[in-house]
Amino acid sequence: MQPETRLAVVMSVLTFVRTLAISATVLGFLVVAGALGLRTALLLGLATVLAMAAHTLGLLRLARRGRRPPPGPPA
Repeated sequence: MQPETRLAVVMSVLTFVRTLAISATVLGFLVVAGALGLRTALLLGLATVLAMAAHTLGLLRLARRGRRPPPGPPA
């Protein structure tokens, strides 16, 4: 495995771990929102978790192919 590919895989794993940590926080808010009956907050939190998961899966797919995401802020 080339060093660039290894770095991309490590960065993707770190991004995945960060996403899991954020998701756990959001899920905590979802539990509280669900307990309070706040349907809108529940739906927004769920949409956030799904968007982060899709982004992380895209990064992992790029890492497997040996490519890097384009520089700059995400679109």
